[in-house]
Amino acid sequence: MKFMLIQWIEDPPKWDVLSTNSIINGFCETGSICDVSYKEETKIKTKAKILNIGTRSAMLKQLYSVEKSQSNRNRPREDTELRRGQHQKNRNRTLSESDSSEEIDEPSRDAATEATRNEVGCNEQILAELKEIKSVLVNILELVKNGCTPVITAPVHTLVVTPPVLASDMPAPESTSVVPAPSSGDFKKVRIGPNTIISAEDFAHVKWLDPKKATKDLLMAVFGRRTLATHCYTGKCSNAFKGKPAKPQLVPQNVSDIIRYIKNKFNVEGTLIKKAISQKCADECKRSKRNQN
Repeated sequence: MKFMLIQWIEDPPKWDVLSTNSIINGFCETGSICDVSYKEETKIKTKAKILNIGTRSAMLKQLYSVEKSQSNRNRPREDTELRRGQHQKNRNRTLSESDSSEEIDEPSRDAATEATRNEVGCNEQILAELKEIKSVLVNILELVKNGCTPVITAPVHTLVVTPPVLASDMPAPESTSVVPAPSSGDFKKVRIGPNTIISAEDFAHVKWLDPKKATKDLLMAVFGRRTLATHCYTGKCSNAFKGKPAKPQLVPQNVSDIIRYIKNKFNVEGTLIKKAISQKCADECKRSKRNQN
């Protein structure tokens, strides 16, 4: 089970760590705003923004860091107001006792100067922490721009980068699942559907400017040239070549994952994607015949 660091949409802001199963409506991805149930048995919808997704221990560490940063940001203002009140109170007491308009003595001025220095040092510490948080957020934004959601896992597991997929089509536990690492070492994988996982390197080579091109690139990453050249989308005889034997059908589960992913990402009709699959199989078949000749 995966957990997420969220910020409740309220003033003043508050943060919490909940299970991804708490999402009632919305996307399970970093940066999205969705309806979250604080208690699973109540199912009460509350707006929250997902800051990050990962293991429970990692999210609790980030929650502690965010709350510490927020408390340090608010403390100097409260301390300053308190010091101003004490300073005014001491000044009034001194003036009332001496019944004169003399300035506060030297020790009081030294105390005020020391307090100011402490406040400056606290502000510098806050700025340093904010810079560190900014650096982390920049890295997260880079992954989001590339169409991936960062998932923090333990070292003994494979890091699975989950692309953005509609929550209605992809169950939350499967969209953020962790694949056990093979014995030969840890590799980065990308899950594009419940039944389909490809390497992060192949996913990075997909051209996302056009739905047809993206479909063909995903087919290459999932099946490879040889399978595409010897198989087809339907597994039936073509109307143009009824005398030829039918080619085997591509694995339906993998094809369904590709169609669903492209359909959600580009908001296009399924017929366009199916035509691109058939065209890619035909192109690879012609390429294979040319290489044999």
